[in-house]
Amino acid sequence: MGAKKRVQKIAEYVILVCPHCKKGTKAHVDIENCPQSYTCPKCKQEVRKPVSECCVICAYSKNGKPCPRTLYMKAKVKNLEIRNI
Repeated sequence: MGAKKRVQKIAEYVILVCPHCKKGTKAHVDIENCPQSYTCPKCKQEVRKPVSECCVICAYSKNGKPCPRTLYMKAKVKNLEIRNI
């Protein structure tokens, strides 16, 4: 029996929670893109990333996970297999 291969799962969609209206919105995410702002479709407010965060996904995702770009970079450093879910 060989060693188990470790896998990093990267989601294609994430729920972003608007800090103004507290409503969640499903957003498509990409490994290539780290959005710096987005407009909430419910309250029409523009949401920008905080200075301390890499992007709006890292700052406002519902589950608190980092953005796909960050997960991808960490997986490459640790030599993990990458799977999109």
